[in-house]
Amino acid sequence: MQSWSAWRALSPVGAGLLVLCSLALARDAWAVPVFARRYATSCQTCHVAFPKLTPFGEAFRRNAYRFPGGDEEDSRKDTVVELGQEGHKKVFPDAVWPGDLPAALPMSAQFATQLQITPATSAAPSPASKLSFANLGGMAGLNLAATSGEWWAAWAGVTIRAVQNAGSGETVRAEIERLFMVFSPIDQTSLNVRVGRFEPGILGFSMHRTLGPAPWISTTTVRDNLFALEPVQLGIEVTGVLGAGRATYAFGIVEGSGNRVTSPKDFYGRLGAKLGGMRLDGVGSATEAQPWREASVMVDAFAYRGYAALGDPTLATQTDPFLKTGGDIILTYGDASLTTAGIRTQNDRPILAKPMQNLTSWQFYSQLDYVVFPWLIPSVRFERMRVGRVVSQQASGTVSALLRANVRAQLIAVSETQKGTLQLTQVLGAINGAF
Repeated sequence: MQSWSAWRALSPVGAGLLVLCSLALARDAWAVPVFARRYATSCQTCHVAFPKLTPFGEAFRRNAYRFPGGDEEDSRKDTVVELGQEGHKKVFPDAVWPGDLPAALPMSAQFATQLQITPATSAAPSPASKLSFANLGGMAGLNLAATSGEWWAAWAGVTIRAVQNAGSGETVRAEIERLFMVFSPIDQTSLNVRVGRFEPGILGFSMHRTLGPAPWISTTTVRDNLFALEPVQLGIEVTGVLGAGRATYAFGIVEGSGNRVTSPKDFYGRLGAKLGGMRLDGVGSATEAQPWREASVMVDAFAYRGYAALGDPTLATQTDPFLKTGGDIILTYGDASLTTAGIRTQNDRPILAKPMQNLTSWQFYSQLDYVVFPWLIPSVRFERMRVGRVVSQQASGTVSALLRANVRAQLIAVSETQKGTLQLTQVLGAINGAF
């Protein structure tokens, strides 16, 4: 009765969010119910509020999308089609190594709708018009996530996006968000090799799995160099968990993003360690009712070396070698989680008009999430970027509410630096669902 009463009390709030909203989807972040069906478990096993992961969800992701701690066989509830006999392993190479296939197609569907409200400018046609509506629309997506045997997993995601922009009309486009395979030649913990189109593991956390608007730290470019940190890139990455489940690493070689393809490829490396809480390999205590709660500190450091080809090759062109270095700290204590990151970028030649000028930029990001109830998570974020002497800042507040375990509503207010002060620039809302 108490839970029903609580839901009835929430209903007006949920209805209001459904009518008003439904986040600016500048970046896609989906939950994948394929895994919920595979293990017959709730989305909250791996997610605080999707896409934000619990410690167990992080271990699941690092474990090549399998239940960590050696519990894969006991935890999996779906049926598989055996491709050969187990005894064939003993007579290999005189027999084909056996494998398995999911009995049902491992696919999930997602949807999202969005509404953006921006304060009217001084050029508004009517002084009485205080608000303007823009970027109405939404998106739908299909994700396929599959594993076979102990050695490999695959992930593919396609998104169709429709947006009604004020003044520019409606646009519809389809794109492949991710398309990669994961090979685990030793085990799913110590060594995983990702090949294809994926999100590079440059930071210790994913910008695509945070609650709130798309952060500047991942999308801001420097002058004529169009590279942005943590987009989806083509390449190969080696990652894993070592040190009794307390240390992690990632090394990758990828195509640069945003600019023309160059012959020297970009490469990066990251090292991290976690103190307290659930181990990175999924071993440790976690309460079933509150899987997001723990007391831990996660620290990561990275370096990314890139080569960007700038300009139109028929007119003018130059190469801008650049180096990004930085790190992040994730503090979790009970219901609170604080994520902070800092990045320094040194560009050798980022300005076409001034080919001999280098440029140093700094980026800072900090976000606090707090679980008030399992279905209600407010967040606050502050971001700052300095390119040369030019400083940009952004502050945002987000309220994420799970209307159901697989349906999330968000309401976001964003302030940006204008004339030296932070001013409210937009109110965003969204409804996201996954099936």
